Amino acid sequence: SRIKFIWATPANQSAQGRCYSLINPSSGQPLYNPDPSCFEGVLVQDTIDIAQTKFNHVTIENAYGMPRYVSDIQEIRWGSFILDGASPLVTEINFNNINSSSALILDLASPTFNGGTFQVGSEEAIEGLAGNAVQVWGAGTPNDPVLFQSPIFTGTDKGCSSQDNGRHVIWVQSSFTDIDHGVVASGDYGFRYTDSAGNLSYNTISTDCNGIDINGRRSMLSTDYQLEVFGNAITTADNSPVTAYDAAYALISSNTMSGAEQASGIQVVSDPYTGPTEVRITNNDIGPITGYNGIWGVGSFDMMVDNNTIHEINREPIIVGEYHYTDSGWQVSSPHPARATIVDNVITNVTGTCDSDKVWGESFACPAFHVYRSSATIKRNNVSEI
Repeated sequence: SRIKFIWATPANQSAQGRCYSLINPSSGQPLYNPDPSCFEGVLVQDTIDIAQTKFNHVTIENAYGMPRYVSDIQEIRWGSFILDGASPLVTEINFNNINSSSALILDLASPTFNGGTFQVGSEEAIEGLAGNAVQVWGAGTPNDPVLFQSPIFTGTDKGCSSQDNGRHVIWVQSSFTDIDHGVVASGDYGFRYTDSAGNLSYNTISTDCNGIDINGRRSMLSTDYQLEVFGNAITTADNSPVTAYDAAYALISSNTMSGAEQASGIQVVSDPYTGPTEVRITNNDIGPITGYNGIWGVGSFDMMVDNNTIHEINREPIIVGEYHYTDSGWQVSSPHPARATIVDNVITNVTGTCDSDKVWGESFACPAFHVYRSSATIKRNNVSEI
């Protein structure tokens, strides 16, 4: 049988809770959160005896969540199950009706989660309190990452615009985190890795917006650590299955990607001030993509594209340098130094019509490769049905 932590509705819902006067270390001011349910949850700190502590088949239900200061960003984050420097084994934990994040992991914690279900927070009264299903901040190490094995995530259903407040099911920042055989059953956004590394392998991700967002890279003591995205099945309704932005450093290999009615299969984007995005895209099946491109390279990047099957793409399968930057209705950066090596790919069934007001001045049949003010090496690709 399961062990259940269940919080009841306060008898006096207009009472002032204990979070109202708690001090935010960043500002020195109180949190001013009056909700009487605030501070519901489980906090586990690094003083526990790992050999004596496990969480097996636990359910956390109706928890508002607890505030915790995140030193990496000098802000407060909220969670109903907080591992602050603690690294226990957590097996088949479930969360139901949580206001804030289900789990908050921080300060070099490196727990292992076997199974479990995690849901995005439901809080609506206080903007910013409703978190991702899981938040990971400054946790894990290269040899001992935070590990999720076969988790199930449920996300928001709000939309993809910046005004919709859709959220990723997991937010990983300045951390090392592995997610293996996970499922994003539903949601606006899937996984977000910011300045982080690890492995995303054999996950099934079905979202309305982006499936996996990679922003920046994890660097320590002059060493850059790569994020490996391997063997995932990613289907999106509107946005891209994978994005790699802002000097990301990633290997994207052996995934299947489709959808993207209003976007491209993979976005590779950065600027010279942040530094180039470095990515290898290999052995993937990309398509059908009903929006734009198979691979969209914009700004400053260095990408290797090899041994992929790219098919049923609505516009160019591969863009190296965006040529619409002066066209009305396009909000893309001007060209920057960029390089691509494109070899041994199979590209089929590209039937769309492309257009450009300024650069080409007309509509034209979309080519397999479009290189604009960039450097590209293109060899041994098999192109048909263009």
